[in-house]
Amino acid sequence: MAEICSICSGLIEPKRTPDGVVYWELGESAEPVNDGRCCATCASEVVLPWRMILMRRQRAANGA
Repeated sequence: MAEICSICSGLIEPKRTPDGVVYWELGESAEPVNDGRCCATCASEVVLPWRMILMRRQRAANGA
C-alpha cells in the first residue's frame, strides 16, 4: 500500500535501484515540519529549507 505525504498529501514514490528494485517505501522524515513522513519533493522543497533556517537560528543563538 502506498504511503501518503504528510505535507502535500500526495503519494510517496518508492525508491528504486537502477534495475528497478524497490529498496525503500516509507519516504523521508518530515521533521521539523511535522512528525510524519513526506515525499522526496516536499523533503527538498519544504523540509530541507526549514532545517537550514533552524540550524542558522541555533548558530546565531550560540554566538557562532
